[in-house]
Amino acid sequence: MGEIFTFSSGSKTAGSFAIAVASNFRGCMALGLVPNFLAPILPADRPTITIVDNSSGILYEEILANPTLYQLFFSADDVRPGLLVNAAIPAAKLLISYGEGKLVAYSTTLDVDQIETALANFGWSSSAVANWHNAPYGQATKEFVQTVQGTDDGAQYNSTNASWEINNGFNPAKFTANYTNIGTTLSVGVYVDVKDIGFVSLGQVIIPNPSYPTEAYVEIPSDNDPDLPGMYRPIYQDACVLLQVPGDLTSVNPDALAFYEWVQTPDAKAIIRAWGYNTDIPTNASVILKASRK
Repeated sequence: MGEIFTFSSGSKTAGSFAIAVASNFRGCMALGLVPNFLAPILPADRPTITIVDNSSGILYEEILANPTLYQLFFSADDVRPGLLVNAAIPAAKLLISYGEGKLVAYSTTLDVDQIETALANFGWSSSAVANWHNAPYGQATKEFVQTVQGTDDGAQYNSTNASWEINNGFNPAKFTANYTNIGTTLSVGVYVDVKDIGFVSLGQVIIPNPSYPTEAYVEIPSDNDPDLPGMYRPIYQDACVLLQVPGDLTSVNPDALAFYEWVQTPDAKAIIRAWGYNTDIPTNASVILKASRK
């Protein structure tokens, strides 16, 4: 399991449920959605809510291994929740796209102007990237590189030092892409390994970190940007209600379902937007996404 947050009312009669949350959405869930959901509920009636964050892939594997471990799944992609919902024996239902994530170039050492200059010509000495074979924000970073390069094969993997090397005629740059998920890309790649730039989610850095007063970031436009050329396919993040008995569509936790339905209200969507996610998502977003780039 990843990091765990528990909101407990101390009530012996109220229910409880656990939410599996992608690392990049942890802040919005733990500091925004759950407290606001619980606030108007009388203390005696408040359910105990446990939040566990990790990479979407790890959470997905945990759900497959133990269907009763969590009651809700908020992924960083639009693939894994759909697999659970559409399985021959369903493990989940009520699939939604709850937010569109935004890729940013974040730094604790460079200012905005320096980041923008670096993005234009790969002019930095090191950067941290989530594994771009399977992590959604890592894949988006690779698409950004390919777009700027104007080629699909501009990034070459160096197995010796586990990095992606680019030389586009300006400055060679190394993309260390061995961070397993977007959470460690920030917490280890930027804060511990002190890479010049971390390609992370806006939702992770939109709240200032007092430990890094010189931090800065630049948002990289997606294909959905109305004003700027898109650099990567939109990152649609899906969620689902997990069945406690696979195949039994009635086996859902009622308190978890109530929270899930509330997340789709205007008040909840306003919170999600405040944390850096777009909530104006077309109902056929996944179809558009798959057709938008090859």
